[in-house]
This record gives sequence, structure tokens and C-alpha cells, in this order.
Amino acid sequence: MLFRQTRILLLFALLSSASALPAASPPPAPVVLVQGTTSMPTEAERKYGVSVTKRLSRWLDDIPVRHTTLTDEVLVRTDLRDVKVLILGYNPNPTPPMLSVLRRYSDRGGKLIVFYAADPELASLMGMRLGPYMAAKGTQCWSAMRARPGGHDGIPGLVRQFSRSIRPVYPSARGARIVADWDNAQGRTSDQPAIVESSRGYWITHVLLDDGDVRNKQRLLLACIGKHLPGAWRTAAEHALTRCGLVGDAKTPQAVWNETCREVGRAGVAAAAREAYREATAHYQKARQAMTSGHFRETVDLCDAAQQALVRAIAANQPSRRSELRGVWDHAGLGLYPGDWDRTCRQLREAGITDLYVNLLWPGKAHYPSTIVPQSRTYRDYGDQADASVKAGRRHGIRIHAWKVCWKLEGASETFIASLKRANRLQVTDTGTSVPWLCPSRADNVQYEVGAVRELVKRYPVHGVHLDYVRYNNSSVCCCDGCRARFANDSGLSVDPWPASLKRADVRKAYNRWRCGRITHLVREMRMMLRREAPSVRLSAAVFGRYPLCMDSVAQDWHLWLQRDYVDAVCPMNYTDNPDDFRRWLALQVALPGAADRLLPGIGVTAKDCNLDPVQVIEQIREVRRQNLPGYLLFDLNRTLADETLPALSLGISGK
Repeated sequence: MLFRQTRILLLFALLSSASALPAASPPPAPVVLVQGTTSMPTEAERKYGVSVTKRLSRWLDDIPVRHTTLTDEVLVRTDLRDVKVLILGYNPNPTPPMLSVLRRYSDRGGKLIVFYAADPELASLMGMRLGPYMAAKGTQCWSAMRARPGGHDGIPGLVRQFSRSIRPVYPSARGARIVADWDNAQGRTSDQPAIVESSRGYWITHVLLDDGDVRNKQRLLLACIGKHLPGAWRTAAEHALTRCGLVGDAKTPQAVWNETCREVGRAGVAAAAREAYREATAHYQKARQAMTSGHFRETVDLCDAAQQALVRAIAANQPSRRSELRGVWDHAGLGLYPGDWDRTCRQLREAGITDLYVNLLWPGKAHYPSTIVPQSRTYRDYGDQADASVKAGRRHGIRIHAWKVCWKLEGASETFIASLKRANRLQVTDTGTSVPWLCPSRADNVQYEVGAVRELVKRYPVHGVHLDYVRYNNSSVCCCDGCRARFANDSGLSVDPWPASLKRADVRKAYNRWRCGRITHLVREMRMMLRREAPSVRLSAAVFGRYPLCMDSVAQDWHLWLQRDYVDAVCPMNYTDNPDDFRRWLALQVALPGAADRLLPGIGVTAKDCNLDPVQVIEQIREVRRQNLPGYLLFDLNRTLADETLPALSLGISGK
């Protein structure tokens, strides 16, 4: 028995000591993507790094490029001899052990692709000199990476992305060179490098963001990898040929080709659709020939051209419906071209857009000279955005709705938020933490919100007011002392101990109804004010689509608002790339009594975790039409929407 116990203890000791040793990692793939951990300065940065790594990994899978993802810690004990390309997607401050590993790897001939790093030693290793961190001034930003003339190893001519900061590097070693420069906010080339190449690899001066133009971002990754990984272009070409024609929500490429062929073959089809289909099939045939000839990069180019032509064929074959509202949300509140609202409104009108919802007012900032709400940096940099957008909208036939964010103090100064906290006007969580949202149960907060909108509509002839964040943030707020007293008084319930009593089913149910009443009260007050001060101004609201679940989660009883005529329309944010979900949500919303003729569904073209290609957008608009709804809104006004989505829609579905 003692011998058996001794053997068990020895085995346990051996296993324990083995786990403490630097374990040899399994043989990695030819491409390794490094997940930033020890190279991140803060926990928030590490969380952001996870999202960046997942995004890059997803794009690599889609190209496809076989790869392994390793953390910083695992990297330093991994044998990298068979790795051809190492990608630092966001590893700003490599540790000394990491730098040693990267130097040995690079000295042996391995290639690095570095994004947005902040280490001068790493830059020197790459044959480059690290410049100072650069942040965009005011509301400006860098808008695209533009390849220098002559092309380079398949890097796209333009990769659109709005970056508010960069960490530039400059060539220092022989042979190192700038491959692409940043465009500024106006779309003109700046003097800041976006991509720099050396014999050691590539350095991109910002991370790749999830803000659209995915096709070109994937192509950039492929070009940087393909130069150093034999077979990458061939694999990508084979995959491109296999998927060529797969657009929208179709299950197979052949189904798209067959359906498009049938559609354009019918009598009365627009000539543009027929021509685009012929162009698509011609590109596809050339792609097959290029593949046979071993011209893999050309194969990828031709498949991409075939895809774009096929999208045009499908788009040009859609009927227009002139009576519908075709809206766009402009979250930035600056239009497509900051300082030039005429250009924005002209472009939207040409694309068939009828209504523009301009983000002009928050509780802590106004993009115009408000005497009630603090003026924003946008106003200081670009002037009165309410006046400029309304006047340009009138000149070009675009109806302007003033987008009003309620309660949420994002973008407000710390001083302003601190003053509200001292006055006990902020929401408090069930753990006692103040959050930067105004408490909806306070009468002075309601008066403040309504007063700000009153000032706006009396000063500017907007077509509508559009309420957003007209809700609580989540189910854990608000538990401030004022809410406790007001809820107890209104409900007649005993709420002690507070907020622990909210765990009781009867109290929680009553509290959820009471919270809904606080939000509905604001909507009603907005409606009453508009009827007095600006009766022609329409009132709408962006709402959570999954009703009635949103009543308990964020206290948004938007069906009641419709029933009581507090709003003229609601815009459920049905942001999904799943056609079945979109169809199901829409059917549930339409089934609500009296709702159908005032539903303007929101389509998440470039919403978070929802990027739709033009055909997917078309399919969701068609579903909106099948439900006989009065229109739809697209999120959000950016380069992807302007350069990819709207041109496709204007060929048919939003055409004249």
C-alpha cells in the first residue's frame, strides 16, 4: 500500500513539474497570428486586442490562409523554424523576451507583418524608424490607405478605413520604402505613411478596423502574406473560383448564377442588368483561363471583378418604389465630407435617399451654438452643423431629421459629468456605482432634455426629431436614492432593503413597469412640446427590435408609444446578417396592432458585428417591401455605404 501511494505521489510530482516547464507548442502553421497579452499596457487594451485578433483570424480563414494563433507568452517558447510569416495584429509594446524571439526569427529569414506597434527597437529591427504617435485633430481622421503609383505585389489601390490615430514609421534601411500613404478626411493624400516595406516584412501604421471595405482589407493581408508564402496566391485563387458568384444570402454560387441568368433573360429586363451579367460571366471565364495558366493573382482579380459585375446585374434588376422613405443615419453628424454638406446631400439625393438623420444633439454636447447644452468640438471645428445640414438638405431635396441622443453623456466633458454627479442627477447601478447617464426619473433631467429639443426646433426648420437611446442602458439601473423614493411612492410597495428588494419577483415586476413609465414620460413630453412649438415636425425613435423583451431589459415600451400616438414612427434596429432572423423580427413587429404603417426598420449595413454586402441589403429591403412597410433606414453614413452600397441600390431599388 505504501509503495502504491509513493508511486502516486511521484507521478503527481512529475506531472506537476512537467506542467511548470516551458511546454513545447505543437508545430504551428506557416502563418502565425500573435494575440497580444504581455505586450499590452492595460486590461482594456488586452480586451481590444482580443477583438482585433479574432477579426484578423476570421479574415484569414475567409481568404483562406492556414494559420495558428498564439499568445505573447506562448510565442516566446515556440519553435518558429517552419513559420514563414508572423503577424503582430496589435502588440504595441513587445517584452524583451518577445523582441529576442522576433529578432532571431527575422535573422533566420522569417517575415513580419506589424500593425500599429509602439516599440522603436522593433521598428529598427524592421529597418525602419519609429515616428511620434499621431492623433487626429478635432473631428478629423485619416480615411484610407492609398497605394503609391505603379502598384505593389497585389496591394489594393485604396483601402478605406477611418483611423483617428496612427504610429508612423519611416524607411531607414537600404531597400525599405513607403508602399502606401494615408488619405486625409477629405480624401486627399496626406504626407503620412500607411504601409512601409523592408526586406524584413511590412509595417502598417494602424490596426485594421472593422468599419467596412472588408474585401480590400483581406486583399491587403493576402498581398503582404503572399509575397513571402509560396502557394498563398494559388490557394486564394482556387478558393476565389470556388466561391465566385456567392453573394447575398445564397447557399451556393451556382444558385446565384442560375437565378441571375433566369432573371436577366426575362422580357423587359433593364439593359444595364443584361450588360452587367455578360460582363460578370466574361470575367469568370477569363478567371478560369488565368487559373489554368498559373496566373493566380490575376485569377483573384478577375473573380473579384466578376463578383462586382454580378452584384450590379442583380442590383440593376430591382424595381424602384418612389413612395417609400429611404433614410440614412449619420452618426458622426458631419456628413461624408466634413465642412461640405452640399456635396453629401447631392450624393445622397443622386443615390435616391430621401431622409437623413443627422446626429446633432446629446445631453452633453450640441453640434450647434446651443445656449442649453455644452457646445461640441465638432461645432468649434466645423461650425453650426444643424444650420448647414438643413440648408443643404433643402437645396437638394433631402429631409433632415435632428438625431437626439437621450440620457447618455458620451462625449461630455469630465467637468460637466462631475457637476451632474454632485447634483445626484446620474444613474446609479444596483452596486452603487454612478454611470454617465442622466437619471430618467428626475424631473429636472426630463425638463433639460425637452428644453434642449425645444431650442433646436424653434431655431432650425428640421423635418423631424429622432430620439435615440430613449431607454435605460440595462436592467441594473437606476437604483439611486431618488428612484428608490419615487418608485416606493408611485407603487405603494415596501422596497427595503434597497436595492436588494429588486430580487423579489413582485417588486422587480412593478419596478420594470415603473421604469418603462419613466421613459414613456419623456417621449410623451417631447410629443406635447412639439405639438405646441413645432406641430409640423415629425417625431421618431430608434428602438430595440425584439419587443416586448426590451421592456424588461431597457424599459422601452415602444408599442405603447405608437398606440398613444406619442411618435410618428419607430425604427427597430434589426441589425443582423442572418436573413431568417431579419424576417422573423420583422414579422413579429408587423404583427403588433397598429404598428405596420409606422415601422421604418433599421438595416445594419456596417453596424457592429453586422457587415452586409449590397445584395444582402437589397434582400432585406425586399423583405421590408413584402411587409408593405413605408420605408427603411440604413446604418451608417460612411465610405462603405457611399462607395459600395448606395451605388448598387441606385441602379434599381432606389433608382429614379
